[in-house]
Amino acid sequence: MNLKEQYQRFRQWQRRTPQPVNHHAHEVVVCQHCGQEFSDNFCPRCGQRAGAGRVGWKAVEKSLAFIWGMDSTSLLYSLWQLLWRPGYLIRDYISGHFQVSYQPIKMTLVLGVFVALLDYLLEPITPAEETSKVGIAYLDNVIEWMDKNQGWGDLLACSFMILPTWLLFRFAPRYPRHTLPEGFFIQVFMAALLLLFTPLEYLSLSLVLVVTLFYFVWTYHQLFGYSIWGTVWRLFVSSVELLIVLIFVLSFNKLWDEEKSGKQLYLILFFLILLAINGVILYGLYYIGKRTSKHRG
Repeated sequence: MNLKEQYQRFRQWQRRTPQPVNHHAHEVVVCQHCGQEFSDNFCPRCGQRAGAGRVGWKAVEKSLAFIWGMDSTSLLYSLWQLLWRPGYLIRDYISGHFQVSYQPIKMTLVLGVFVALLDYLLEPITPAEETSKVGIAYLDNVIEWMDKNQGWGDLLACSFMILPTWLLFRFAPRYPRHTLPEGFFIQVFMAALLLLFTPLEYLSLSLVLVVTLFYFVWTYHQLFGYSIWGTVWRLFVSSVELLIVLIFVLSFNKLWDEEKSGKQLYLILFFLILLAINGVILYGLYYIGKRTSKHRG
């Protein structure tokens, strides 16, 4: 098989929605709990897994894994899917194929625990590092909280992309008219991707930035079906929302610390004007996308 054929098989694998395999299709299984006879992976009466029997070491392993939210064996498989077919995996999940992926919120929080543990093992906190502050009121507490809760922190950062993504990608050719709840789960998966790339910081921050930008474009391109350029500029406009909020938080807290109450009012007005301009731009792009979608239809 040459490289072209291998690539075509890889592309077919990316686009194909994974289907569950029935390991007991050609045999009759008796449920150990209720006595029901069936030929499937789970009992249709009580839901117990086929093949369950007396408690052994495997049951101990699963019980311990359940404490950390890893009761499903699909976590590693879901991470593999997220790395090689991120947009298609997200599309499958938000379109109703929930069994194709480990529960995304749980996956993000579990990854956050592992990243925090890895960070502690590789760079243990010292008293000198604990006293380092950015010098802006309230922001130090937020940064400290996000550093200790990286799963929730990345999810909070990605949540600012929900509304801009909904406006700019709502009339996409591959997955049109996605809803805000679907947009929430899109950003949950994106937060999980960010956590996957966090360990690369030990090699180079520039590498993390390049890989993150590549995956954002690749994921949105697979999910929504716009061209690479169409995906890039829509993502750029969407990220402006997060940038505006960040600038406002930094500037407002700095002026608040300096007790320059006269400038605080002007800063709030400037922020509202900037937000209004951004809203007009987003709505204009939303309207253009809507008209384009009608003509295309």
